[in-house]
Amino acid sequence: MKKTVFLTILAVTLAFGAKGAWAAGPYPIQMTDGYFGPAGSVTPNTGTSEFEIKDAVNTLLGTSYTNNAQFDNLEVTGDTSTWQQQSGGGYNVISVGAAATDTLEVYNASTPGTLIDPLGTGFTGVPGGSTGNGTASSPYIGTSAVFPVGTQFGVAIKSAYNSSYNAGVNGTASSVDTWYSNPAFNTTSNPSVDDQYDHMLTYNMSALNGKVIYVFDPNTGLTTPVTLENAYLLAWEDEPINFANGSQSDMDYNDLTVLINGAAPVPEPVTVALFSIGLLAMAGFALRRKLSFLSNLGFAG
Repeated sequence: MKKTVFLTILAVTLAFGAKGAWAAGPYPIQMTDGYFGPAGSVTPNTGTSEFEIKDAVNTLLGTSYTNNAQFDNLEVTGDTSTWQQQSGGGYNVISVGAAATDTLEVYNASTPGTLIDPLGTGFTGVPGGSTGNGTASSPYIGTSAVFPVGTQFGVAIKSAYNSSYNAGVNGTASSVDTWYSNPAFNTTSNPSVDDQYDHMLTYNMSALNGKVIYVFDPNTGLTTPVTLENAYLLAWEDEPINFANGSQSDMDYNDLTVLINGAAPVPEPVTVALFSIGLLAMAGFALRRKLSFLSNLGFAG
């Protein structure tokens, strides 16, 4: 019995602990806390006198958070480097606000060097506040995009920081840093300046699911209602975070905040497998206890 209990606990620990093992990142140790939210959560810097993540969350949820630590529980600590649209209707990318003039990009997960700018020049962040409040008279800026169902894609930003620090996945010279949702792609032709920290935080906005907001699409010039489903907030840091090379980011992750709707992060296969093992072990343990109980009552041999 003790052995069964131990194996069950081990399997469950692996299943739920795998999320931390496969969590997005890495993040600078200065940000990692896990105190306010789940283990592995991080708290970006607050108090930059700019449009911050808390302002984006307050705009979306109608809350009144005063610092970023207060909603650590909304942070998705699993891997969100790859996404997949959930239906044939496509997905929405919606600009909530920005502290810099960064540009959102989307890329096919299998070809990260090929960037797709879903909103053209109309989706460059406008520093200073929110793009709207989602009403018909003050819509957010956004658009719809479509991949074949099942296509896995990532998200990136072209930074306004212009440090020539990150040349992108192909290693060519560039005056603009490109940061990918998959930090493994944040490489250059010079390994000594690679920055493979995660430049994107993801927050679960499931409280918005079912809500209708209005979005202005600069591509069409039309404002249309959008019903939110599978809503997540992506928050970006556009400065290099390679401390070994003297680069000191402000780590506020507020340079572009984007609501992605109708798409969901792709689960880490190992996490799913271990979770299944944990469930099977729990079921086996429960069955063994039931049979032992019936045997003691004389109903089973």
